[in-house]
Amino acid sequence: MKEHIIDQSAFLLKLNQDKIFSQCKLKPSSRVSLFRLPLLYYSFFNCSIGDVFYIWFKIDDKDIVLIYLSNNPYYFNSYVIKLKKNSFKLRKNKSAFIESKIIDFLCGKIKVLPIKFCFLLGSNFEKRVWEFALKISYGNTASYKYLAEISGYPKAYRSVGSAIGRNPLMIIVPCHRIIKASGEIGNFGGGVYIKEYLLSIEKTFKSN
Repeated sequence: MKEHIIDQSAFLLKLNQDKIFSQCKLKPSSRVSLFRLPLLYYSFFNCSIGDVFYIWFKIDDKDIVLIYLSNNPYYFNSYVIKLKKNSFKLRKNKSAFIESKIIDFLCGKIKVLPIKFCFLLGSNFEKRVWEFALKISYGNTASYKYLAEISGYPKAYRSVGSAIGRNPLMIIVPCHRIIKASGEIGNFGGGVYIKEYLLSIEKTFKSN
């Protein structure tokens, strides 16, 4: 029997400022910007796609929220620099839960990563594109042009492509499913061979 597929967007947290500050227990005088979150944690681990880097935080010491996931060390370091420029503090600390779920996905055991996540950095345009990319379901692909159309920017497919290239949450926001209108696989920040690998995993396990 086929499993019921929950859309990845079900795990997207749209944390408004008041909710963030309330959950983080910051004093009213500290409520000056979104960039006053609790301590962020980072780590990496090795799996079938090489070293994977991730950044996460907790809400009320229980809910794990992922904000970054990539297999590209250069992009990871650049993202860390951006966070530090915005006064975030980071500490090395692994999450066995995050790592186990990513491994399960790469093994074809699950089709959606059951990990809460949010877009901490990024323009409104980028976040909108990332949200609509979540609609491209497991085992399917879509063109940059199609993503531009459903995002509400039908003539800005090049800008949409650039936004996808800045996706901070590999696999969760399935930029590997976005290909050229011609059917060519297109570019991928984590390496074209990794994009091909991810698509092959989904093709293999789509009907399971």
